[in-house]
Amino acid sequence: MPQPVPYGAVIYAKDYRLLAKFHQLVILQIPERIAANITIDKPPRKRENTPIELFLNVSSIESARHAARLLGGELNGPEKEWKFHGIKRCDGIDPERNVFQLQEVSV
Repeated sequence: MPQPVPYGAVIYAKDYRLLAKFHQLVILQIPERIAANITIDKPPRKRENTPIELFLNVSSIESARHAARLLGGELNGPEKEWKFHGIKRCDGIDPERNVFQLQEVSV
């Protein structure tokens, strides 16, 4: 039996394959009976009304900005970056428009 990890995240997704290409996280497929009642607008609207916002470490927010665009997501522009506790941060959205935050750290 696998050992539990002391940290992590779960994102419930309608299209888990699409998000799995974007996130290196545990992403669970929503059961079809539930997913049938979920509509994702085209283009998707930003989902901001959630109590959970993931933050992920990256070595370069600028490089992550380009990678996110290639994978169907996006990061806010450099003008919306900020520092908190001395660490540069930036919000973004994944392909299903879930909001996340990146923090630039030496890796």
